[in-house]
Amino acid sequence: MTKRKVDKEMDDKIKNLSFSNIEDLKAALPEKGNSLYIKYLRVLITPPSEAYSDYLISSFENEAEKDIHIRNY
Repeated sequence: MTKRKVDKEMDDKIKNLSFSNIEDLKAALPEKGNSLYIKYLRVLITPPSEAYSDYLISSFENEAEKDIHIRNY
């Protein structure tokens, strides 16, 4: 339940994200969130390069697909 609440709050912040309020999003990220979404968001918010961002997004998609597959069985 808490995970869903945090993910919803992050979704709302991302929908209103701009360069001027990116620090607000960083500050709002939970330090101990074990959500796959939060885990990748922490890294993607300040990626070292565009290529690394692409790699992270691909990795997230793969992990999310595995997670969905496991939950369906």
